[in-house]
Amino acid sequence: MTTRALTLLVAFVTLWTGAVEAASPKPITPELASQLMRIMTDADGDTAQMLAELEALAKRKRRPDDLKFIIRERAALLIQEDQLDVAERELLATLDGQDEDFAPALRYLLGQIHLLEGDAEAALPYLESWARYAEAPDPGGLFVLAYSYVQAERYADAAKLLEDIRRDATVVRPQWIEVLAYVYTQMGQTDRAIDLLESLVADHPENERWWRQLATVFLIIDDVPNGTAGFTMATQFEEMDLNDAKRLAQLFGYLEMPADGAVVLQRAMDRRAETVSFEDRMLLAELWIVAREFEQAVAALEAASLIADDGEPQMVMGQLYLQRERFDEARQALAAAVAAYSEEAPALGYYLLAVAELNAGDINAAEAAITAFETDPDYGRRAQSLRDYIRSVQTR
Repeated sequence: MTTRALTLLVAFVTLWTGAVEAASPKPITPELASQLMRIMTDADGDTAQMLAELEALAKRKRRPDDLKFIIRERAALLIQEDQLDVAERELLATLDGQDEDFAPALRYLLGQIHLLEGDAEAALPYLESWARYAEAPDPGGLFVLAYSYVQAERYADAAKLLEDIRRDATVVRPQWIEVLAYVYTQMGQTDRAIDLLESLVADHPENERWWRQLATVFLIIDDVPNGTAGFTMATQFEEMDLNDAKRLAQLFGYLEMPADGAVVLQRAMDRRAETVSFEDRMLLAELWIVAREFEQAVAALEAASLIADDGEPQMVMGQLYLQRERFDEARQALAAAVAAYSEEAPALGYYLLAVAELNAGDINAAEAAITAFETDPDYGRRAQSLRDYIRSVQTR
């Protein structure tokens, strides 16, 4: 998880799944409840009508708590309709000239608006005011404040608040612990982050996200084996993103575990075949080659050749066949390679083709291949050696 991995989407989900209740004003009168129900019924889903009727109702109300509730409901509906500027303007007008302890719920909504606009610094004064003056601030709302501290990179403030929430809340949500672990990581307290994440993993071993976050912390402190293990466990529970799979596969290769890396990459490629690139398929082939899994390597190279711009996959395939002295298959692959390269075919390709043809017993084809590369300054001596060999064979 990077410094900005706590995205706006996380904020939005948090704001509307429990945190709004934190901003709720005092209970409303039965009369207002009846009026609100009538508005909802008459509007039948027409947001514009609901907004208009709420505005008209606010002008008729005199009881302060009822008025605050109507303003809050209208602002929340405006936010839902992405009319953030209108909601902000109305909330500010309501709060203008009032003491700071007036209507904490409305200040909370202003903080939400700024968060949704991506401005945590602007959100913080409103959320801090709500936390000071609201009666028994809800843990969900306090988490939104902690989230704002994280967005503003005030990690010490975020850690203290999250620790308080964890200690005092009747029900602790796993995502609060996850964010606290992230904060500890940003503060350099990786031991504490690992302890928290290990507790989450112990309770919910099926959640790949926590395995991945735990793995990331281990890699941050250069504990590569544990980091790799965490990523591996993550793949057991949820489909890994192709880019993550490539990074993990390369890490396995670095750890001299190429077959494991190839399996991880192959699974990710199978799930997202439409997004797999030539480079992805060549990486898979490379891992199988290093793992000495010949058939799998050839299969990966054949797949790569179908989307290649040149003859690189066939060239590698030809070399593999030559190493195993499968000369007929080598000559076929190398002939396909130089054909795919066309006029750009490297001297190496023709040299390998000549070797394959000679070993397959086709001297004429070998001489044709030699002619194609003998003028290359780096391969002239090899061409001459092959011609000398051909003459020695012919004079026996």
